[in-house]
Parts: sequence; C-alpha cells; structure tokens
Amino acid sequence: MWKVKCDGADIDKEKAKEKTQDIFFASVYYERLAKENKDVTYYGDKVTVEDTNKVLIRWRISNNECRVIFGNLTTKTVNSEQLTKLEKLSSK
Repeated sequence: MWKVKCDGADIDKEKAKEKTQDIFFASVYYERLAKENKDVTYYGDKVTVEDTNKVLIRWRISNNECRVIFGNLTTKTVNSEQLTKLEKLSSK
C-alpha cells in the first residue's frame, strides 16, 4: 500500500515500518476508546492533513468535554457547544 501511495517509488524500509507502527497503535487506541464507551468518532474518510481546523477524531472525556485531534494532528479539549460547531465544519 505504501509503495502505491508513493507512485511505485522505492520506499525507505525504516520509514515504512514506523508508519505501520503508527497506524497499528492508532487503531489500538481507537479500539480502547470504543470499548470504554468514550463516544469516539473518526472522520478520516473526509479529513486530510490540509484540513487543519477540521476534526479528524474526537472522544468524550467528561459529560461536557471532548478531546479533539484535528487534521494537522494538533489537539484541543472543547466543550459540547464548540464540538458541535467543529463537527459541522468537518462534515462539509
């Protein structure tokens, strides 16, 4: 898959290994949040690195707060009202 993404060019095996590990650990973390009923939502099918202010993934940390990771991988804790506004932007 990585080679296809790189248009068939040779890839750095160490970089590919790191990328694979990142994907693995991210999926494990997502699964943990889901099992803990953290109301986790992933928008990776709509959000890319260029979408710096769009929500990539979010999960509930309390009744009124969520942790958000944006497309550029910055993070922020937001309240429910802020999250609603951010998710509307992310769904466009």
